[in-house]
Amino acid sequence: MFWDLQHSEFVADAYLKKTWNETTKGVTLPVPDPQDLFIPSEVSDLIMLPPKTKRPPGRPPSKRKCSAGEIPVRPNLI
Repeated sequence: MFWDLQHSEFVADAYLKKTWNETTKGVTLPVPDPQDLFIPSEVSDLIMLPPKTKRPPGRPPSKRKCSAGEIPVRPNLI
């Protein structure tokens, strides 16, 4: 059954030690301090707020609406 197979057949190449070493081989620079970065005044003067949204009244629907082109599936039919 599975006894004659190698463990490498069950593991993707992305998880092998060789691949991890290759990805970290280059130079890794530390993240600079945010206070050391130059931010233009026209950007720093902007006030960023989330969009104004209003929650719809009433109880949320219990069934989701089908997307365009989606065929509705009725789970009670076998």
